[in-house]
Amino acid sequence: FQARFGAELDHEAITACEELAGTIKGLSRERVASELLRILELPSPHDTIALMDKLGVLPVILPETQPRELATLEALIEVESAQDIAPHPLRRLAALIPPIKPIAEAIGTRLRLSRKQRERLVVAAERSQDDGQNPKGLAYRLGLDSASDRLLLQGMDAQGIQGWEAPIFPLKGGEIVARGVDAGPEVARILQAVQKRWIDEGFPDAARVEAMLTKELDLR
Repeated sequence: FQARFGAELDHEAITACEELAGTIKGLSRERVASELLRILELPSPHDTIALMDKLGVLPVILPETQPRELATLEALIEVESAQDIAPHPLRRLAALIPPIKPIAEAIGTRLRLSRKQRERLVVAAERSQDDGQNPKGLAYRLGLDSASDRLLLQGMDAQGIQGWEAPIFPLKGGEIVARGVDAGPEVARILQAVQKRWIDEGFPDAARVEAMLTKELDLR
C-alpha cells in the first residue's frame, strides 16, 4: 500500500515486516510472485524494493538480488521514463536478478511463473552488448516485447522498434528446391543462411534476397 499510495511509513508496520520476513516462506509461491509483480508494475517501485531489501524481505523472495541489481532496476525505471515506454513487471523483475540464464530459469520455476512469463524472463537474462547493433533484427528474432526488454535493461534506445511490424521473409524452401537443391537439411541450411543475411542487411526487397540466394548457391 505504501508503494501504491505513497503514504508515510508506518513504523509499526515496518517493524512487523522486518520481524516476520521469514514467514513469507509459508505463503504460496504464486501469491508471493503475484504481489511482487504488482509492486514492480507501479510507476516508481525502486524505493519500496530497496526498503524490502533493507528489512530482509527481498532476500527471502529473491536471495540472488545484490546492490548491483537494485541499481539496474533504478536505471531501468529512469530509461523507461526518458523513452516514454510503459513499464512491465517482468522486465523489472529481470533487472533484479543476475543476467544469467540458469538463474533466471530457477527463479521462474521457484516463483511458479507461467511458461510464457518464464520464457520472457530467460530471454531478458540472455541480453548482451551486441543487442544494440541491430534493434530491428533483434525484434524480428525475439518479438517486440523481449527486444525492448533487452535494450532497455542495458540503457539502449528502444524507441525505434516501438510499433514496428516485422516484414515477411520473401523466400520459401520450394524456391531453393526449384534451383536444383535436393529437399532436406541442405535446403534448411541455405534458407537460414540467406535469412540471416537478409536480417543483417535490414530486410531488403525480394530482388536482393534472390541475389543473396544465388551467391549462397554459388558457394556450395
